[in-house]
Amino acid sequence: MTLRHLVIVGFARIVVLAAGAIALLWSMQAVRLSWSHVGLSSAALALIGQQPFRPGVLDELEPKLEAVEAESSCVPAALHDVAVIRLRLAETAIVAGKRVEIDPALQRLDAAVRKSLQCSPMDSFLWLALYWEDIQINGIRQGSVAPLEMSYRFGPNEGWIAIGRSRYGLAAYDYVSSSTKDAILDEERALLDAGLVKEVTDNLTGSGWPIRDLILARLGTAKAENRELLARRLRRDSYDLSVPGVTLKEARPWD
Repeated sequence: MTLRHLVIVGFARIVVLAAGAIALLWSMQAVRLSWSHVGLSSAALALIGQQPFRPGVLDELEPKLEAVEAESSCVPAALHDVAVIRLRLAETAIVAGKRVEIDPALQRLDAAVRKSLQCSPMDSFLWLALYWEDIQINGIRQGSVAPLEMSYRFGPNEGWIAIGRSRYGLAAYDYVSSSTKDAILDEERALLDAGLVKEVTDNLTGSGWPIRDLILARLGTAKAENRELLARRLRRDSYDLSVPGVTLKEARPWD
């Protein structure tokens, strides 16, 4: 074997050994991350599904949350789950009215969301969480809607996000761009098409009340059977609103 061949073979062996070492380090880090992530994924999915938790369960996950947050590498799924759980912990502190816990919870949420956005800048949930966090501190205002608009831009048709996002979009309707206005109204129609009549009723008679005529007009192209269900629910709740394309018989006492 010539000297040239020996050099090539030696170099190839170095490359293989280096690649093996890198793979080993990566696998060790992946195992460590996987262990930290155990329990976080199932908890995040349960929160998304609105499943109840006994008091203190999420607090018990704090060591795992901190372990994922301390990692320097970018693991989008794990960081996303941390943000979901941090959001619920902040919501819980606010609902409980514990001021001593609210500010730290919001600060931890902010750090988790921003770190996760560095890995997943097109995650519409993260942008919504960033908006939610801001309005808890500063309220809805002209300069606060950029994250909300990003959420609509990157996830206009994401069902589980839309259910929670719609009321915030309606409340901020006067402050957003014309394209986001359209996305907000389209979201109400999509919710009704999905059969979420109660949610649309709550939005229409809640944060969407000032623009109810615009919402009702957009709902005119939703599924006919769902529009009728909406009209019946509105009448049941004593709201005198006309849903496009729906004519209900006059209510009788025995109905």
